[in-house]
Amino acid sequence: EFLDTAKGLLPRLPRLRTLVTLHGPAPAGGAAMEELIAAHAADAPPATVDENDAYTIMYTSGTTGRPKGVVSSHRSRVHVAFQGITDYRMHVEHVCLLPLPLFHMGGLNTCFVANMLAGATVVLQKKFDAPDLLAAIERERVSFLFLAPSPLITLIESPRFASTDISSLQWVMYGGAPMPGEVLRKVTENLPRVRLMQGYGSTECGQLTYLDPQGHVTHPESCGRPVAVVEMQLHDEVGNEVASGEVGEIVVRGPNVMTAYHHAPEATAEAFRGGWFHTGDLARRDEEGFYTIVDRTKDMIIS
Repeated sequence: EFLDTAKGLLPRLPRLRTLVTLHGPAPAGGAAMEELIAAHAADAPPATVDENDAYTIMYTSGTTGRPKGVVSSHRSRVHVAFQGITDYRMHVEHVCLLPLPLFHMGGLNTCFVANMLAGATVVLQKKFDAPDLLAAIERERVSFLFLAPSPLITLIESPRFASTDISSLQWVMYGGAPMPGEVLRKVTENLPRVRLMQGYGSTECGQLTYLDPQGHVTHPESCGRPVAVVEMQLHDEVGNEVASGEVGEIVVRGPNVMTAYHHAPEATAEAFRGGWFHTGDLARRDEEGFYTIVDRTKDMIIS
């Protein structure tokens, strides 16, 4: 579907050798994936992969400038996936509906890879469409759904919501943006039998905190407490840890954190200071260890 767009870019890519299509006939001067596979031996090439080798280069949303390529190792992403299995109780009878893009940390690692490792079923949606999503929940008997707050509201406000059988739905995970109190109340009223979960994280680190169903009752404004294997603190501008109740920047360390920013040594050095990865997010922590996001240290305003 993007072939015409790709062809239009070819004059600007003099170093590109071959344009490969995943479906359909090969473009002029290019190749079709099926033809490439058929023309080569079935044996996999010999390769040794170390756990610290690069697994993906996933791009950030670019809140402070051009998006940066986040280089993550196999080891770090396996930790993120197993964290998803642990926190979201994924198992072989799980049916996860996934409308999130797979170039996104939440979609690829927290949901897709985690469910695959758990032996669960993943139902992929090409894009978010409320009627299609509701039809899939009913048709596939979906038990687990992961959405950002805005599309979650769109889903329950859909004209088809009331007439759709969503009795199979047990867990709804949300993240990627804060859930305002009035929105949370509306979700709870419309999904009374569903257990809500929230995760806060980043492209660089995967999931960092988890708010379970009970936490939604006791700490509804919080993003939860740090997940296993993640060490998290709040630091002031000079790197000192702040006291409970005070605002500081979230800094973390653990096996889930990225390796580096791709071809950006200065940005990498700025992010890793004093042995900690600096997220750029400001939060406060209460006496029970629950974190509440309050702001960003840096933002880019596009006018």
